[in-house]
Amino acid sequence: MIKLPRPFSHVISGGGGRYLVFYLPDIRQLALFDVSRARIVNYMTVNSGLVSFAAGATKLVVLDHNQRIITRYELSTFKKEFARRIPVEGGVVQLAMGAASNGPVYVGTLKRGDRRNRVMVSSFLDLESLEPIELESERPPVISAEETRRYHVNASANGKLFGVSLREQYDWEGVAYEVDGKKLKAMSLNKSYGPLLPGPDGNHIFASGVVLTKDLMPVNQNLRSMYPSSDPSLLVQREGSTKRDVKIYASGETEPLVTIPDVWKNETQSYQSMMGSDSRYMQAYYIPQAETLAFLPEMRNQIHLHRVKLDQLLKDRKKDYFFIQSQPFKTAARGEKYEYTLEVKSNQTPLKYQIDSGPEGMTVSDAGVVTWAVPNDFKNDQASVIVSVTNPAGKSMYHSYLLSINGKMSAGSAAPKPQPLAKMDSRTVWARFNGSTQVTLPKLKTVQFEGKQKELILPAEITDLVVGGGGRYLILYFETLHQLGIFDTSRAEIVKFLPVDSKKVMFAAGAEHLLVVDPDKKILERWSLKTFQREATGSLPIQEPLEGIAIGNASRGPLVVFVHRHEPFYFVDP
Repeated sequence: MIKLPRPFSHVISGGGGRYLVFYLPDIRQLALFDVSRARIVNYMTVNSGLVSFAAGATKLVVLDHNQRIITRYELSTFKKEFARRIPVEGGVVQLAMGAASNGPVYVGTLKRGDRRNRVMVSSFLDLESLEPIELESERPPVISAEETRRYHVNASANGKLFGVSLREQYDWEGVAYEVDGKKLKAMSLNKSYGPLLPGPDGNHIFASGVVLTKDLMPVNQNLRSMYPSSDPSLLVQREGSTKRDVKIYASGETEPLVTIPDVWKNETQSYQSMMGSDSRYMQAYYIPQAETLAFLPEMRNQIHLHRVKLDQLLKDRKKDYFFIQSQPFKTAARGEKYEYTLEVKSNQTPLKYQIDSGPEGMTVSDAGVVTWAVPNDFKNDQASVIVSVTNPAGKSMYHSYLLSINGKMSAGSAAPKPQPLAKMDSRTVWARFNGSTQVTLPKLKTVQFEGKQKELILPAEITDLVVGGGGRYLILYFETLHQLGIFDTSRAEIVKFLPVDSKKVMFAAGAEHLLVVDPDKKILERWSLKTFQREATGSLPIQEPLEGIAIGNASRGPLVVFVHRHEPFYFVDP
């Protein structure tokens, strides 16, 4: 147990989870607690009694509200680096930054709206210059806010997702902001879930009693009352019956890996929340890299540290375990070698690794080492990677991520342009099919698996789905991976992943083919559902904006292309 010199009013995480930064208002000090060294390593005096601060991977930003000066410091030393007047209007009520990121810095300001009501405006600053970042957004990042002390902001560790929560008298409202390059996406939540806590990788949001996707859709209801650790692969939960113990889970699993007893001591809460009584901070921080769980009692002047040697605890575990704990390197350079070693925890070995989807030439060894000699002329700026790992019991899991490709591309031949399709006429299309579009499909054998049901963990959330092959195939769209997955119901597994270039992709499947359309470029691709190879590419001679496509899942066509006009569709011979 470490005793603080005075009670803290606010605490944040930084350095990827290594540091906790406390504000001690009685003595106007910021205290830097190093979890790996289990002690306070630095103090900083602040001139104003009203202060806001946020920490990233290596930097700390502090706002003096009285002088409206925002200052950037080196996190580990508190050495001052840069200061300026904060370049936003209105009264600042909160700063936030991803604990393992290099920005952006979130700034929430209170202003008067068009109707003289108070509104909260969200802005984002570049960490280096502390200048506002211009982000494209479909709607202004503004929410109503009449009481600023009930306003809470939390950031994902990677700095990509921000959960903004406003506590009403009996309820909560929330907005999630996703920063994607130069774009800002806002999603609203009007349910009493409590403060929104983004997971470290920005893929999920955790709130009281529910786990949500970053689009604020509830996921596995068995994962209630979960909270993030500093590692995306591990979650924590306050035990439901005793309210004292903390369980540690592998992400996506419903059976706990280990239980840490007696973390909560002499606490009055009778529910499973891991938030402080004012919902401004988590009371339990699990930092797997430091093998430590830090607990902050409600008295706010102590830090209780619990040593969690997960590998040793897993060795003593009697039940099977199987999960991936490593986080991939997500950047590669043209002309250089990319290498990443998966760290898989399993009591059953040997493990089998396989590249299910990735750039040409990427391999994975028997030891789980992913390697790729990145070509100098690799044309795309991103590559989707999906690796599957299988244990001796036959259980498989996916490890998926987007790889950003840097470096100058060498000059090369341009890709051939797709040939235009013939001008379409609905009468010609129907004459070609002559009413015989139905296909006789082979009879499928009953899929075999143990028990009454089989559960397959997918590599990412599904954002769209169509049926093909007369019902044999489910075509799944994984938007975050830029991939289509072909699920074969006769084998109860994904048999192929196909890359797609556009986030707005449209797709439909018939008896024998998968048809994929880029609605912006108006390019149509035809893929075989027998060989899973691309057979043809053509451009659609349609001027109107595309609204969607459809085809009978047991037919050869026609493909119906819906457009935005008074005659809302075309027939296409695929």
